[in-house]
Amino acid sequence: MTIRQVEHFPDAAALAAAAAAFLLTSARAAVKARGRFSLVLAGGRTPETLYRLLAAPPLAQQMPWPDIHIFQGDERCVPPDHPASNYRLAAASLLRPGLIPVANIHRMRGEAPDPSQAAADYQRQVEEFLAGEGFDLVLLGMGPDGHIASLFPGSPWLTARDRLVAAVTEPTGDPPLPRLTLTLAAINRAATALIMVTGPEKARIVEEIIRDRQAAAGKYPAALVAPRNQLCWLVGS
Repeated sequence: MTIRQVEHFPDAAALAAAAAAFLLTSARAAVKARGRFSLVLAGGRTPETLYRLLAAPPLAQQMPWPDIHIFQGDERCVPPDHPASNYRLAAASLLRPGLIPVANIHRMRGEAPDPSQAAADYQRQVEEFLAGEGFDLVLLGMGPDGHIASLFPGSPWLTARDRLVAAVTEPTGDPPLPRLTLTLAAINRAATALIMVTGPEKARIVEEIIRDRQAAAGKYPAALVAPRNQLCWLVGS
């Protein structure tokens, strides 16, 4: 049964600090219990402040980075140095040399000429790492239309049960580009999902989801997030 909780913060900085503390606690507990922690990064700009906190003192020294494996929740089909690349943003703010072992960073190949093959390759990588289990923690943002990762309203991948990674081959989102994304089958297999939301418009969507999740599920992909153990909404003004 998924435990759901919602926490509100006065601004994005307070939200990022709370998310950082949550990740530190979760990572240490997982490494102590099982020797490793798997973290799925969110794309977009919302988590950038969080990533910078994690990469700077004191958290850079407190996080058990050698035992943390980093995955991507979604990626645009562009090279990793492209301005639209989610990996580029994470690399600039978190994945700096000497912090996280290179072998622990599992990147989606957005630059691959065949997105469907890139999705299949990433699925194999995820399956080999997880060995039938789920990620420890999936970090998500939410778009103004209620999308999460690159799962947009009306996407046929919202109902996929046998795929963990999908290629969204039609140009989608802002900017409109083909994308790679984890599916809900992968996201909801995770132990915990942490959804970071900022701004009044997105906060209203969260309120709608919390008020009637079943009704909201027909409109907002975010309402379909239901990890195994815990779903935490962090909402900033």
